[in-house]
Amino acid sequence: MFIISLFAVFLLSCRDVSSPIQRVEAVLPEITKDNLIDQTYGVGAEADAYYVQAGGNGAGTLYYQWFKAKSKESGPEWAIEGAKEAHYTPSTEEISTFYYYVTITNEIENNGDGGAKKAVIASKKVKVSVVNNASPIIKWPDGVTEFNYTAGEEAPQPLRPIIIIGSVGETGPKLQWEAAESANGPWVIIDGAEAAYYTPVYTEESVIWYRIVVTNIVNFEIFKTESVPVKVKFAVEGSSPAPSPPGGEEGAPPGNPSEPEGGGDEDEGSTVSPPEAPSTTEVGGDGGATPDQSATEGDDGVSTPGGVVSEPDETGAEGQGV
Repeated sequence: MFIISLFAVFLLSCRDVSSPIQRVEAVLPEITKDNLIDQTYGVGAEADAYYVQAGGNGAGTLYYQWFKAKSKESGPEWAIEGAKEAHYTPSTEEISTFYYYVTITNEIENNGDGGAKKAVIASKKVKVSVVNNASPIIKWPDGVTEFNYTAGEEAPQPLRPIIIIGSVGETGPKLQWEAAESANGPWVIIDGAEAAYYTPVYTEESVIWYRIVVTNIVNFEIFKTESVPVKVKFAVEGSSPAPSPPGGEEGAPPGNPSEPEGGGDEDEGSTVSPPEAPSTTEVGGDGGATPDQSATEGDDGVSTPGGVVSEPDETGAEGQGV
């Protein structure tokens, strides 16, 4: 009996009473890749599927749930029934604007140690607008909205957005390029720049913002869309681009810094005279094809069948000065 008691005392002395049972916590998931960007579609158009890739789940299991909301900041939101995968395709059945996001839950087995067995992360919200088919939709290829050019030289390629209109009016869409010294304007019309693309030329070091405004008239109703502005930096070769007032003088409008010959009679600030360049067929431009003709003949990269008004390609890229 004495020997057994000594052995029990020995076992108790060997036990590390200072180390409690280790708590096991679920690891917070991490979104490693996604395509969550704002999108605009015409009614009934085929929407692209959103997706997320997540890691950091450790030994747990990942669960997904997509939500939609009426506001980006606050307000009611709903869990989308059946949307429990890593991907989700928004509906385009009705004209609407919703904000979508997904929650990712990492869940581990509950071993009774008191640790948190679920860890949840939410993605950012993205805006999906479903508009009337007559409303122009303008997108920049690959989402690129900043370009670097050499001052005094023609841009290697024109600014050419993707323009989609599901229902085009009888007169065709009206296209107009504008320029500004900041993304917030004020915006100045670029005289004669009425094609689906525009090649900026500037002789001095500067930073100019450009956008295209597309107007479509259907049954006397006006549908107008302004593109997201793109930032263009003109730098002298061998130097870093730096902002400077366009035109070399304070208050001068963006555009060609040297006033075209015979242009002094125009109202200051009303339009921007484009640089001279070889003539090219323009959508709705003087001497060019009308939008309807361009849509039918395929001039200028413009086509309306299927709702696509303009797609990025190399058609008419060279020599386009406006």
